[in-house]
Amino acid sequence: MTAAAIRAAELDDAVDVARIKIAAWRHAYAGIVPDAVMEVMDDIRTAAFWSNLIEKPRPGSGLLVAAQPGEGQEHAAILGFAHFAPLRPEGKELVPAEGWGELTALYVDPTAQRRGIGRRLLDAAFARLGVLAMASVRIWSLADNPIGNAFYQKCGGVRAATGETQVGGKKLALVAYDWPALATLRS
Repeated sequence: MTAAAIRAAELDDAVDVARIKIAAWRHAYAGIVPDAVMEVMDDIRTAAFWSNLIEKPRPGSGLLVAAQPGEGQEHAAILGFAHFAPLRPEGKELVPAEGWGELTALYVDPTAQRRGIGRRLLDAAFARLGVLAMASVRIWSLADNPIGNAFYQKCGGVRAATGETQVGGKKLALVAYDWPALATLRS
């Protein structure tokens, strides 16, 4: 099997990105996010959201995909994606100093997990943020997400803050993982 190539997302990738996000949510958040939310997740609305981000990205943001070429396929299969941007203010929390980026999404198709794709996407997003003069990165994760939290810790993320969000009317605890010195990761 050929290694997946990491590249900038193209408009044609939006449907695959939506499919992966929904599959990853249903896999990782079962029993955490209300079932009613999972049941109404829609490929079309989700693809429209990602299409908009691809066509009209925020300054300093980007969407990367891991694409696996396949024999006889017209285009490569998308196995995962990562979205990065400058750090967003989170409610009343003190926002870290300038030079902080954020991974707003990092998902790998559940059938392609444990192949190093998530790590390669993370590294590529870190590299892109570094080019944009972001010296540090934060990612927010559901506190009850053992898959994601173990991955972020294994990749050197340091638990740095807690928060809260509402999904489907249910309050869910969040945890932030920081990589405060990207330059040391790339050396």
